[in-house]
Amino acid sequence: MTSPDPATLCYVAVSLGLIACATGALSMIAVVRYRRKTEALLDRKSLSLSTSIDERNAVISARLEEAVLEIGSLDVRTSGASAPIGADMGRGVRSRAMQLLRDGLAPASVARTLHLGVKEIDLISAVSEALSIPHSAPHSNGARGRIAQSR
Repeated sequence: MTSPDPATLCYVAVSLGLIACATGALSMIAVVRYRRKTEALLDRKSLSLSTSIDERNAVISARLEEAVLEIGSLDVRTSGASAPIGADMGRGVRSRAMQLLRDGLAPASVARTLHLGVKEIDLISAVSEALSIPHSAPHSNGARGRIAQSR
């Protein structure tokens, strides 16, 4: 077997090197093109998403403003009304309201002081007056004494 000519070996080596360089260059071009396409696609999607978010924010803001206006109109319509008296009003609050009413405070003032509705205080006042017994009434005989006196 004969050994290859050194010039041929150099020619083959240089040719392979050029082929490797060309392949590397083409690969880099392909990577750059792919990256540009991907970035352009991401930019379009990002712009689309940003536009969508801005539109939804505008819709939500409009709905929020409508809700605020509706709440404001409800506050105006119900400013004289209050929630019904229920289990959330404890005995201490009712007692305090009755004491303030007995002390001569106006129902509106009692309502502001206790953070309650005027109608609630009016109801407490009416119930308190209806259930109050005059101080001059005789307590010694009680109900039996009144029944006996009526006969």
